[in-house]
Amino acid sequence: MTWWKAAIAGALLLGAAAITVGGLRDRPPPTQEVQVAKARKGTITRTITGAGKVQAATTVKISSNLSGGLADKGLASTSEVEISQAQVDTAQARLAAAKQRVAQSSAVLDQAATDLSRTTLLSPIDGNVIELSREVGERVRGSDFSEDVVMTIAALNQMEVKFEVGEHEVVHLKYGQPAEVSLDALEGQSFNGTVVEIAQKALIKNPGTEAEVTSFPITVALDARPPGVLPGMSAEARISAETHEDAVLVPIQAVTVRSERTLPDYQPPVEGGGLTAKRRTETLAKVVFVVDGENKAQVRRVRTGIASDTELEVLEGLQPGDRVVEGPYRTLSKELANGDAVREPEVPAGDGKGGRKS
Repeated sequence: MTWWKAAIAGALLLGAAAITVGGLRDRPPPTQEVQVAKARKGTITRTITGAGKVQAATTVKISSNLSGGLADKGLASTSEVEISQAQVDTAQARLAAAKQRVAQSSAVLDQAATDLSRTTLLSPIDGNVIELSREVGERVRGSDFSEDVVMTIAALNQMEVKFEVGEHEVVHLKYGQPAEVSLDALEGQSFNGTVVEIAQKALIKNPGTEAEVTSFPITVALDARPPGVLPGMSAEARISAETHEDAVLVPIQAVTVRSERTLPDYQPPVEGGGLTAKRRTETLAKVVFVVDGENKAQVRRVRTGIASDTELEVLEGLQPGDRVVEGPYRTLSKELANGDAVREPEVPAGDGKGGRKS
């Protein structure tokens, strides 16, 4: 009876061995689910965006060069009027008595005429009063050395937006570039404008600290004043800085980076005599993952050009029609490796398109 027990034990042993061997065999890596897009040819525009405030293109402050009030309306004291009248009488007496001092008297008269003309305040521009600093009856203390603002006038027919851009963006801006301006107060509307001023000096905030920020003020003039727009309203300007036509385009998220050491064509640097110091910083390369005919992701180096809000220009490394992985972000940025099998998500049958797997 022992022989059949030995046979059963042998069979169990062989079965366990077969299961173990099967488990030790190399299994293909699981297929990763990704989103795929095709590289295409098209037109792309580099846009530079900034937020600022609407203001009048020209604003002036009207101020007085003389101190005074209005005597006819009782806004000046009697003594001041009498003193002024006495000065006029004295000047007239001197003029009648001494013709030889005509030049001196003429100078005094000219100064008096100048002072009289300055009692009427004239604006150098046509516009609207946007701020009144003095009312009728208030004393104005003006002189050639100090400014006492009576009112502020702005030419509201010409409006502009001022904002700041970073140092990496200002290098792409030029005078006359077109811009599109939108205002928070007029939702859903946009207005045309033009770049008219690019600061030549940077504004540096928090210098010498980790929070240091360098920016350059930019001015965009609106082609026409939008109805109802007033100075101080919040606005956003989008400047079309550069346009390339017939460019190879991919979704901006399709381009990622990988360490040079992980790329198939990586060649380690040649060290001379063992004296070359090892590089401490890791070199990164811009890449895309192209899906081949066997649904495998092949890493490919690319050289990029300008970018819009959603697309990126590829100068080298891709051809129109190439299928590139564009997501998910974590898979594309960290997990996906050269040669990995990929598949697109299945489309539910109920949407009219039918299920599909690539």
